[in-house]
Amino acid sequence: MTKHTSTKPAHHPQHCVVALAFEIELETEAGTASAPTRLRVLPDGLFNAPDGRPGNMENVTAKSWVLNRQVAQAVITRFKARGLELPLDYEHQTLKSAENGLPAPASGWITDLTYEPGVGLLADVRWTDAGGDYVAKREYKYLSPVFPFDKQTGEVLDLHSVALTNKPGLTVLGAIAAMVAMTLDDKHDNDFSRRLPGSGRTTNEETTMDKTKVLVALGLALDTGDETALTALSSTVQKAKSLEAEVVALKANQFDPAKHIPLDEHKKVTVELTALKESQAKTEHEQLVVAALSDARILPANEAYWRKQPLAALQEFLKDAKPLAALSATQTGGRSPAGGGGAVTLSDDEMAVCKSLGLTPEAYAKSKVDQA
Repeated sequence: MTKHTSTKPAHHPQHCVVALAFEIELETEAGTASAPTRLRVLPDGLFNAPDGRPGNMENVTAKSWVLNRQVAQAVITRFKARGLELPLDYEHQTLKSAENGLPAPASGWITDLTYEPGVGLLADVRWTDAGGDYVAKREYKYLSPVFPFDKQTGEVLDLHSVALTNKPGLTVLGAIAAMVAMTLDDKHDNDFSRRLPGSGRTTNEETTMDKTKVLVALGLALDTGDETALTALSSTVQKAKSLEAEVVALKANQFDPAKHIPLDEHKKVTVELTALKESQAKTEHEQLVVAALSDARILPANEAYWRKQPLAALQEFLKDAKPLAALSATQTGGRSPAGGGGAVTLSDDEMAVCKSLGLTPEAYAKSKVDQA
């Protein structure tokens, strides 16, 4: 079912511009909906909007819009003469980008136009991935063509643009009308084909854009000088490019929840990991001290000192420390023989140790006894 919605026309001596909205009918196959590859962008015959247009429009004498074989063929000829695919955009952003400075990405491309009697003007569409998904998922429901027409006869003159929209009652119609009017040649009344390439019309006149309309689109005063206007236009273009680049950068750096964990969970894991490392370090430290005491790399007199040192310092010391075989292999463990009193007898190695540590043989023997 076709639905029409209203827009405000652009004022022009012989033609106006309107935007309508038509509900998009999805293609279904095996129960799966997909974006149609062919769209009816204008109905055949006489057609009107429910709000009474075009008959109730200012300075318009036509009571209906008109599309027939001859009118449609003229529209198709102009489309083919341009040699360009016609973009489908989102919410008429192609018309508004010069005003708001935002990019105007395509939702799809019209590759061809054909006419079917009793149906109307049909467009072959090649959707972008995003545009096709939006339509298939019904996230965009309406198709809105913008077209100029003759005020007196109501005949459709051309297809200016087509948009996906969810706002059939457009609220930016003044802007749309102004932007579309900038593409029309006001000097030649209804001679719409004069500005079209390949139309067979020849002229020595250079088609120019009305500066007033450019100033209005840029939001500048009508008495603004050419240099100021050009600077403003250049600034708008640069802003659009910067915003487009910013959008690309933001998309490339979007936050991915799958690659991150909540801050509280991160802190919890960090605390647990630290505690585990400390426990492992304490266990390793104890094992190293016990082993070093058993082979006399650490003497009992120095045990308390090394138990207080960090693991890294203990590891560094033990890399070069040598076991003292004389202390670890004596049958009495360094103690005086049982029942012995008198002088302490030490081996040559033990005496060398006493000398290096500044201990008397008795003190050294006593430390061995205490250790045992």
